[in-house]
Amino acid sequence: MNMFDPNFKRLIYLRYADDFVILIIGSIDEAKHIKHMVADCLNKKCGLELHKDKTLITATKDGFSFLGA
Repeated sequence: MNMFDPNFKRLIYLRYADDFVILIIGSIDEAKHIKHMVADCLNKKCGLELHKDKTLITATKDGFSFLGA
């Protein structure tokens, strides 16, 4: 793993039961791409879909709610 490789993505995945958050360092386009990949994987491998009203791409500085907090 080369953290200086421009293609290296920094991600943090937090999960509790069926709720999860993915934090990334990257552009909005990268976030949308990752969201699409996650949605595709969940659908194909688990038959699940992301909840459209609960799925959000935002800057952490703008805040977000996780588990009602």
